[in-house]
Parts: sequence; C-alpha cells; structure tokens
Amino acid sequence: MKNASLSEEQWHQISKEASNLANSPIKIYNKIFTLNNIAAECRKLKIKEGLCLVIINKLSFKCKMYSPDYCCYCNL
Repeated sequence: MKNASLSEEQWHQISKEASNLANSPIKIYNKIFTLNNIAAECRKLKIKEGLCLVIINKLSFKCKMYSPDYCCYCNL
C-alpha cells in the first residue's frame, strides 16, 4: 500500500481475515496433472473435506486433442 491510511476498524478487519486465511486448510500440489486429474482430485476433496476455491498457477498441460504447438487450455 502506497501512502494508505487505514482506520483502526479496517486494520482489525485485515488482521481478522489474515488469521482466517492462516487457519485455512491449504493444499499445494507440485505434481504435473492433466485437467482430468485435477478435476478428479477436486471431486475427491469436495466430498471428503469440502472445497471452496481452486487456483491453478501454471498451465503447462499437453493437449492431445490439438496440435502440440498449441494447447487448447492455455494458449501455449
């Protein structure tokens, strides 16, 4: 934040939300997955633990449906 001034209430809200995030069950997968593997893992997690959000950081999937020079999911 550049030159931001927050009220005491705003700082309290930021602190509260940061605490909620710190206590959230976060899972990080470093394996290379296909989209089908990701979908299957999400379905399992949703049934077992509940699932609110999925973030995919690096889309480097090999697309078998199209040419190897163009991935249909991530424009690679």
